[in-house]
Amino acid sequence: PLIFAARSGYTETVELLIQNGANVLAQDNTGKGVLAWAANHNDLPCCQLIINRLLQIPNEEQTKRILTFLVC
Repeated sequence: PLIFAARSGYTETVELLIQNGANVLAQDNTGKGVLAWAANHNDLPCCQLIINRLLQIPNEEQTKRILTFLVC
C-alpha cells in the first residue's frame, strides 16, 4: 500500500501509513523504493515524510543511502 500511495501522489495516505508503521524501506518487484517513487512523482511533501521516517531508523548505512539518493 505504501508504494502505491507514494507512486500515485497520495501524500496524506503516505503520512497515515507511515504513522501506522508502514515499511519505508519497502521496494517493488523492480527494486524501486518508496522514496524513489515519491521523487519520481515530484511530490516534495511526500518525500519529506519518507526521509524524516528513514532518518529515524538507527542505521548509519541507511542514512548514507538516503543522502546518496538525494545527491544523485
